[in-house]
Amino acid sequence: MPFIEMLLLAFGVSLDAFSVSVSGAMTSPEKPWRKALLAMFFFGGFQFIMPLGGGFAGSKFGPLITGFDHYIAFVLLFIVGAKMIWESFRPDLDLCKEHEKCDVFKIKSMFVLAVATSIDAAAVGASIPLSGHTSADLLCCSAVMGVVTGIFSFSGVWIGRKAGKIFGRKTEIIGGLVLIAIGFKILISHLFA
Repeated sequence: MPFIEMLLLAFGVSLDAFSVSVSGAMTSPEKPWRKALLAMFFFGGFQFIMPLGGGFAGSKFGPLITGFDHYIAFVLLFIVGAKMIWESFRPDLDLCKEHEKCDVFKIKSMFVLAVATSIDAAAVGASIPLSGHTSADLLCCSAVMGVVTGIFSFSGVWIGRKAGKIFGRKTEIIGGLVLIAIGFKILISHLFA
C-alpha cells in the first residue's frame, strides 16, 4: 500500500478524534498539557489497535469473499464516510447535564470517546486485507493512523483552547469525503484491473 494512501486514510479517520479534542478543549480549557497528552494517548492508541482488530476479522473471512471483496471495502468506507458527513450536519448533542461542568477529558469519558471515534478505523482495517494488501500493510497503516491521530488530537486540544469555534464539525465532512474517495479508488482499481 502506498504511503500516501496510508496518510490519507489516517487523515480521514483522525478527524473525529481531532473534533472531539477541539470541542472538549473549548469547553474545558484548564490543564491543557494533561488534556493534550490524554487525548494523544487515548485517541492515538485506539486508532492503532482498532484497525488491527478489524484487519484480523477481514483476513479471516477474506478467502470466502475474494470475488466481491472490493465491493465490501467500498461499502465499508462509503458507510463510514457518509456517517461522518451526516454527523457533521447534526446539531451538537449536549452530553452534560444542565449546570454541570462538562469535561470530556475524564478517564472514563476518554475511554468511551476513544472507542467511539475509532470504530471507523476498525472498518478501514477490515477493508485493508479485503483490498488485497498484506499484514505488513495493515500494521504500517495502523501505526500511521495511531501516530497521525495522536498528533491531531494533541494539536486539537491546543487549537480548541486558542481558536474557539473556528473548526467545529466541518472537519468531519473532510474526513468523510476522504474515506469515500479512497473507497471509490479501491472499487475502480479492482473493476478495471
